[in-house]
Amino acid sequence: MFNEKQLDKLQEDGYLFFKLNEEDTQKLRLVRDEALTFDNIKNIEYRYNRRTPSFRDENNQSIYGINVSINPTPTIDIDWENMLEELSGWANLQKFFTQTITNSNGKLHFFDGRCEVASTERSEWDGIVPILEKIFNSCYTNNPKNDGIGYDKQYDINGRIMFKDMWLESHCDGTYGSERFCTILLYANEDWKPGDGGELVCDGDVLEPTLGNAAILDFTQGNDVEHGVNPILTDFIRRSWTIFVDRDMTIDE
Repeated sequence: MFNEKQLDKLQEDGYLFFKLNEEDTQKLRLVRDEALTFDNIKNIEYRYNRRTPSFRDENNQSIYGINVSINPTPTIDIDWENMLEELSGWANLQKFFTQTITNSNGKLHFFDGRCEVASTERSEWDGIVPILEKIFNSCYTNNPKNDGIGYDKQYDINGRIMFKDMWLESHCDGTYGSERFCTILLYANEDWKPGDGGELVCDGDVLEPTLGNAAILDFTQGNDVEHGVNPILTDFIRRSWTIFVDRDMTIDE
């Protein structure tokens, strides 16, 4: 799936942009239409972080400042699409929370906003797994440069929807040691156009969030590439998957 030059870039730079083939793109299209929808949104979340070079403390733990979430209860149905329309002016909401936490002396700031779609157990995500296996095997299992590394893994698949004025601030995740192999990013939109925003930015390189485009962030070589998502500037609704590929710690080595 990947040539030697691409694999070298992944190991050296800590990230790689690439395109899926037509067969895998069609699989993503089907999963998108079935499951990456407003009906499967489970919460809307805005996160505020402390202003630090890395968003992890000395023990490699996340140090988010404040999470503001809208979460439905199992007994309440929410019309998420209409709610998103109501939140299209959410900058006022952001301003309110920012004012509320001003006693942090500027150490807290808006980090990202997103809608979480479904959960890792949803069967609708099953169509993505063969694509993930192909990507992972090409980058790791079948890559002779990684000989000797165990590859018992688990996929934590997360759907994402983002809308106007949402973004992900440029940041570094912090090294994961032996816990995480990589993060795979898959994009689902066929209606994106220049000027919409929502592009992925890794170390200054830009990837359009269009169906078939994909990226992988590597953590096996001590890499910690800076990355983020540009603000969405129009009524464009950004759809994607973020997949954390972690070592399966339940398997004895």
